Amino acid sequence: MDETRTPTEENPPASAPTPTVGAPVPDPTGPAAEPSGPIPSPWTAAAGVVASPTPAFAAMRGAKWHFALWPMALLGILGGLASFTFLSRVDMESFVRDQLQRSRFASQMSAEQMDKALESAKDVNPYTRALWSLPASAILLLLASLVYWVGFLALGRALSYSQTLIVVSWAQVPKAIQAVLACIILAVKDPSSVDPMNPVLSNAGAILGQDALAGWQYALLSSLDLFALWTAVLCILGFAAAGKMRRSQAATVVIAVFAAKVLLWTAWAFFFQT
Repeated sequence: MDETRTPTEENPPASAPTPTVGAPVPDPTGPAAEPSGPIPSPWTAAAGVVASPTPAFAAMRGAKWHFALWPMALLGILGGLASFTFLSRVDMESFVRDQLQRSRFASQMSAEQMDKALESAKDVNPYTRALWSLPASAILLLLASLVYWVGFLALGRALSYSQTLIVVSWAQVPKAIQAVLACIILAVKDPSSVDPMNPVLSNAGAILGQDALAGWQYALLSSLDLFALWTAVLCILGFAAAGKMRRSQAATVVIAVFAAKVLLWTAWAFFFQT
């Protein structure tokens, strides 16, 4: 009599392949893969950075470097508008005299040097200064991106410079909002009642005022601005999304750069202002 074979004996179940010893294992924190979705429009990206930053920065992951030109141009235009409003509304002679008197070197200036500085202030052209805002903003963003790029290289996280530039540029959306508020305040309020260097009351330095603080105290408190802190948070979220890294790793570089900037600005005020 023929032996009957069970289906199990004829077709044994396939077993899962055994991992090869030494085979490379994908790194979940490695370089980010290119996103499958389309690159957002500039207005969608700006709204996303404000409302939902992590998905917004993740959607920019495959964008080319020129995608950073949109926020660069926006920040430069709004900065130029704020500068024009400031120079058009503020008495430049009184402003420059006040700034010179706050300098530690004011006592070393002769009356002739003081008068020359005040005459130069009268000759400032608001239109020329406003036009300079666009290239100045671009240069500052390029330099800031270079600093962050080197910082992540030192940390062992390989972000491309274009990725870094895009994150840094789009993280400036809060600064653009601050520039709009500054324009409105300088245009509406009496210039004599506003700190022209710090018109938006978004930090303790602006609230307390220069007259109530030493130069270094005013610089320190003004640096801890709500819009600056918002920008730093966006940088952390943006770098984490762009480089597929942990937020703690992104925060290490961003906080180090922010702290260095605050310390340098405070030290400059300590040595050169009263």
